[in-house]
Amino acid sequence: MTITVKDVIDEAAAPLPVYLLAGQSNLQGEAETVNLSDPSLLDPFPQAQIWNDTQDAFVDLALGFDGQTVNMGTEFGFGRQAAALSNDTVYVVKYGRGATSLAEDWNPDGTGAQYNEFVQTVDDALTGLATSGVAYTVAGLVWQQGESDTYVNRFAQAYDDNLTQFIGRVRELYGETLPVSVGQLRSDLTTSPDNLALVRAAQQAVADATLGVSLLNTDALGSANAVLRVPQNDLTHYSADGQILLGQAHAEAFLL
Repeated sequence: MTITVKDVIDEAAAPLPVYLLAGQSNLQGEAETVNLSDPSLLDPFPQAQIWNDTQDAFVDLALGFDGQTVNMGTEFGFGRQAAALSNDTVYVVKYGRGATSLAEDWNPDGTGAQYNEFVQTVDDALTGLATSGVAYTVAGLVWQQGESDTYVNRFAQAYDDNLTQFIGRVRELYGETLPVSVGQLRSDLTTSPDNLALVRAAQQAVADATLGVSLLNTDALGSANAVLRVPQNDLTHYSADGQILLGQAHAEAFLL
């Protein structure tokens, strides 16, 4: 009798990346889907799974995952580009609310209602993955916010400290070296010029001073006519095509 012994290598599946998307209206999305020049970008895309709060599960990235079908945000460009660049399935957890400030609504000291909702959403999503037996790693945070803080002087003045504290707290929860992509406010935002300059400078300063934090220059996405105007008289919000560009650029910040 001949006995052959073979080495058995336990090759555990590599953990799949989970990306967190957070912010206010330009993350949530005010763009109308009917204005997207390539409607196929809204078709089901199984390589990017996105958290559906209503179903309490990850679903294929597609129109209607968040319960509405009229508007779209950063997730469509992000999910497709992240999957393409990583050549693997990616998981996306998005939580955004318009007209919310970092100083109050996203304050991580326990008083910020939107921060608390964001953490609850992320924790539910991660619990869902763990329960399903999916090995994962939280691979990045997209932060697209700041407009509301330009409308209050003390909010704008405190943005540097507040953003530093916010990133620090999120990293305490989801990884001390968690990469972060901060979308800088556009320079042509129609708000207080002084406060806009303060918030933009704060975003740049935090990126410069904090390892693993990158700044996305959203001005580079194109002229106002190319990426704004939702509808035509709105100089704050990104159009549908602008949202695709924004999401792609954030994904590239992590993967290029």
